[in-house]
Amino acid sequence: GHTESIYDASFSNDGTRIATAGYDQIAKIWNLNGKLLTELKGHSALIGTVLFITGDTLIITASDDLSIKLWDNNGKELKTMKGHTATIWSTCFSPDGKQILTASDDASARLWDLNGTEFMLLKGHSGQILNANFSPDGKNVVTASGDGTARIWNIQPHENPVLKGHTAYVYDANFSPDGKYIVTAGWDYTARYWSKMGYLQQILRGHTKYTLHNGTFSENGKLIVTKSGDRTIR
Repeated sequence: GHTESIYDASFSNDGTRIATAGYDQIAKIWNLNGKLLTELKGHSALIGTVLFITGDTLIITASDDLSIKLWDNNGKELKTMKGHTATIWSTCFSPDGKQILTASDDASARLWDLNGTEFMLLKGHSGQILNANFSPDGKNVVTASGDGTARIWNIQPHENPVLKGHTAYVYDANFSPDGKYIVTAGWDYTARYWSKMGYLQQILRGHTKYTLHNGTFSENGKLIVTKSGDRTIR
């Protein structure tokens, strides 16, 4: 159905639908038999992210036209959010589904409500933010940046720990399921394991190519998986 490369695909939370998006500036919603249910049209550049909100009542897209859009399940555009000044790399919903987190090449992450209002700007990185995620309780945000650091932010203002140690891009950062630890993946051949307070617990070495793209905890928090440009998963 798409006429150009597909950039992103995600399941609905109940697992009954799939959303796809890409360079043809359209997002599409499908059932599990591959039947097209609806199309989301309105962006004027490639769509890099598409996902369903908790509860599957809304869909969010982010595009290289520097806009973020909220849609209903029938493909009706509800809100357009603008504020970022460069490519938007990631979007996600808070665990309660009431807040939206976006991260961009403009070195900022932004928090939005479901009315499309930006209520918090997270600035401090000196390079692009490649990934941003909520903690499981929704009280913290972790960001990963091209400046070689990850940062922990509290939704309630107080000191925000900076995770320093990587010597190249930090490409990904994620909380453990209990919200007490963070794993970061860098382009310095390493993944790193941190406490929520910003203390380094362990350096995970072994990959033989610098491009670590992802570091994620297992559901019980006892394992960490990494993937790398060296064609291995560890």
